[in-house]
Amino acid sequence: MGRERPTPGPARRRDRRLALGLGAVLLTLLAVVLTVVTIVWVATGVREDSCEHATVARVPSPDGAWEARVDEDVCLFGFGVGYVAAGIHLVSTRDPAHFGDLLGVDTGGHEDERPRLVWTGPDVLQVTVPNRSFLKVLMREFDGVRVDLRFDPDDPADRAAWRRKYGMSPNRDP
Repeated sequence: MGRERPTPGPARRRDRRLALGLGAVLLTLLAVVLTVVTIVWVATGVREDSCEHATVARVPSPDGAWEARVDEDVCLFGFGVGYVAAGIHLVSTRDPAHFGDLLGVDTGGHEDERPRLVWTGPDVLQVTVPNRSFLKVLMREFDGVRVDLRFDPDDPADRAAWRRKYGMSPNRDP
């Protein structure tokens, strides 16, 4: 009653192999083109000059020997990739070449997440950051000036839970 399908002959098998081979060649060519484009993009797009740098706060020490600064870097690498970070630096007013990088905070570009600086004495700089901050402490003391790091709000349990959420040690505050 019904017609049986004929078994594919050598010509049909050859056409199928040719199509599969052509598909593999096209995929390989696409992979090579994407690799070359990525290499060129990285080589030309991710450079120091793709960042904007601005000093957003300057706070002199009570004795005038130091200036604490909050510098913000906005770096964009294309395709929506980038970061906004604030760095805290201590600069000697007598010799500006004498400075220390104290810490960095990922602010995400939000002004309210920037570190706040207050001198509580000639040799104590209080730095306040949001409780839920990605930060990297580089130095807690520089040339006789101590860094007093504070969190706002100061909620150690919330901070520990937040750190756990992002795979960080909950008990390892800087």
